[in-house]
Amino acid sequence: MRCRSAEAVLETVRNNYEKGVVNFFFTDDNFARSKHWEEIFDGLAEMQSEGKKIGFMMQIDTQAGNIPNFVDKARQAGCKMVFIGMESVNPANIEAAGKTQNNVELYREMVKRWQSASVIVHVGYIIGFPHDTLESVQRDVVFLRDHVGVDLASFFMMTPLPGSVDHKEMVLSSNYMDPDLNNYDSFHETFKHPKMAPGEWKAATQLAYSEFYTKEHCTNILRRLPKEHYWLMFWKLIWYRYAGVLSGTHPMMTGFFRQKDRHDRRPGMPKESIFQFGWRWIKDFALDSGSYIQLFYEFQEIWFLTRKPAAEQIAEHDVPTLPKRRLAKLRHWSPLAQLKLRWGSLKQRVAEYSWQGRYDAAVQELRSMLLTTANKLRSLKPTLSKRQTQEVDAVVSDIETCIVELEKAPADPMLVYKAERFVYDKLLERYEALASRCVRLRRKTNVWRRTMLHHLKRGRLMSVCWRFLCRPWMPIIDAYLSLRFSIAMVRKEGLK
Repeated sequence: MRCRSAEAVLETVRNNYEKGVVNFFFTDDNFARSKHWEEIFDGLAEMQSEGKKIGFMMQIDTQAGNIPNFVDKARQAGCKMVFIGMESVNPANIEAAGKTQNNVELYREMVKRWQSASVIVHVGYIIGFPHDTLESVQRDVVFLRDHVGVDLASFFMMTPLPGSVDHKEMVLSSNYMDPDLNNYDSFHETFKHPKMAPGEWKAATQLAYSEFYTKEHCTNILRRLPKEHYWLMFWKLIWYRYAGVLSGTHPMMTGFFRQKDRHDRRPGMPKESIFQFGWRWIKDFALDSGSYIQLFYEFQEIWFLTRKPAAEQIAEHDVPTLPKRRLAKLRHWSPLAQLKLRWGSLKQRVAEYSWQGRYDAAVQELRSMLLTTANKLRSLKPTLSKRQTQEVDAVVSDIETCIVELEKAPADPMLVYKAERFVYDKLLERYEALASRCVRLRRKTNVWRRTMLHHLKRGRLMSVCWRFLCRPWMPIIDAYLSLRFSIAMVRKEGLK
């Protein structure tokens, strides 16, 4: 492989640093295979010791972390993020891709090695291998998210680029390929997939982004990161959720504010009149603005959720540093706080069992955790007030109902999914709202705002006015929370 000398790379970094550039992307296809990697890392580490705070991202393979001293020297040199070509977590797909060096069983260990060195792990993942189906893609992405535990994922659709082996083989075998080369961007269906119908492949890619960049997972990613990476990842998650989930485009192929010129049209496409172009631009701007507003409120809630509530501090350290009244109010929810703290590692095990088809083991893990939580809540009842006892009884009753459902068919994969949703929607979300006043207020104002917009869109002005008169303080609370979040973004207030 071609590579530049260590002297040339370091000189380029120094020259750009003098011009104010402090972040770099080493775009070698595989930086770990450069024979000069150690010299480059040592030179960058020396710059760090001189006070030059330089950060960089690099492309590597799954085996790079096994090279002696590679991870440690990368961290000392200022590596913030690695981009790894993981391609797939399905062993059959990996074999089809010819990447026999990629061992799915060791992915989690490899990711933890980089994360323990305070390096963000960003993977490239291809959808459209011969063994992919809509169902398998969803299952594999959940495994990638919950068990492998990567921080960022870019999903690409397999594309037979002209000049590649795939393209040559398809030409020789007379397989259909899209004649429009504009679609060869890794985000369009360019040939007939053997196991997915037309449109299903694209839907699987959209589903991958929706499954990975959920609000819950964005919160979990931010909570496990080192503080120094919080805002870097915060903005990246905003970007990927906007592009992949809300706008349905690839994060590397779009922008928040896209430049559009009326005269920039593909050959053969008629030029729009200024009125047609203007009207389309206005509609696109209105739709995009709705996405921006949605992101603003979603990531407000995510920011509040990443600020660890006092109940979790009690559960984690058992140090009553709060006023007695506040401590008494939170202590009876400590079992749910403990559940929240253990939920990440539990989901990793459940995801692995589900991926292996061992649904009975996954159900057993969830059942055991629910029983433990219910028993701990019951043990606190003698020390609670009448109102607190009623609240705890309601939660225990919901848990017991879920356990009964799990025991009906322990090998049913849908029960695993339903139980996980129960834990998050009924237990953790309830706990989050109780433990954090800001989260509770934000969710209430979100419901109020959505209801107002719903009535406004349907022309029910009387209903809008009545709801506003009944709760005139809601827009004030909404503005206060939004202002607090905006100030936090400017001041870069992160994890607690």
